[in-house]
Amino acid sequence: MSAMLSVSASAADRVATCIVDARLALAPGGLVLALQLARAGPVWLTRRFWALVDGAYFYRRYPEELVPRSADTKSDTKHADACGGDAVVEALMLWHTAWLNGLLDGAFFWIGDARRESALPSNWNGDVIARYERLSEALSTMPCEQASLSIDPLTACGQEAFALAAALTVDAPIILTAAHADRERPPLICCEAAGIANIKVHGPPEWEPAADWSERIVPGNVRPLMSQLGHLRTRIAAVHTFAPGAVSLSPRPSADESGDGERAEPNCERWPWGSAHIFWHELS
Repeated sequence: MSAMLSVSASAADRVATCIVDARLALAPGGLVLALQLARAGPVWLTRRFWALVDGAYFYRRYPEELVPRSADTKSDTKHADACGGDAVVEALMLWHTAWLNGLLDGAFFWIGDARRESALPSNWNGDVIARYERLSEALSTMPCEQASLSIDPLTACGQEAFALAAALTVDAPIILTAAHADRERPPLICCEAAGIANIKVHGPPEWEPAADWSERIVPGNVRPLMSQLGHLRTRIAAVHTFAPGAVSLSPRPSADESGDGERAEPNCERWPWGSAHIFWHELS
């Protein structure tokens, strides 16, 4: 990937740090969009998404493992006709082929299972990675009714996107995801976060972004592609994660949090998602 922006760059010159959610990456045109964005600024993908790309042939043989049939047919979870299970698997195969052909080399950042399996900015250190792992673990071990429920791979990718956004808070990252077919409803990734972690979701008409935010997020040379994708029913939503608890979160558990399994769960004041909020709007 091209060199990172200089620290001395003004706020107006900075290109938004984007996290491309799996549901957008696997929407029609998602691969092209992610690559064009990566030419303009830092673009992150999640660990689970790379696992999907690596297992593309498995999911082509067993597509219900990627998009359960119940989710594929329900109108409240289906963003558009083109985003059904078969189309998602086809898009995943495009990512896999691009990966094998070297088209994705150096294009994106991500955190892997180990530092040597990651692609990280030069200024990242082990503490930031450890903090991300804690944020991700907190979402996957929720002290709520849904904690014990199994989740599908795309939902798991969404959880990691929020954990990554929280870990990158000081860089003001923006999660880009597929917009809901109903323009008045939040993206599916937001609904899942609200259900799993009880995070408050804010969106139109309750909350409206500044008029020029779309221009700030999407570079001018990428906007023609956005217009084309919108015509093909791939609409894009921007999701902003406000998680102040993540900023001061220690990268490693304190002594009273790392005891045996009989110890009581940490209280909500120390839970990094306790004061989190999500703000979303559709890009146009």
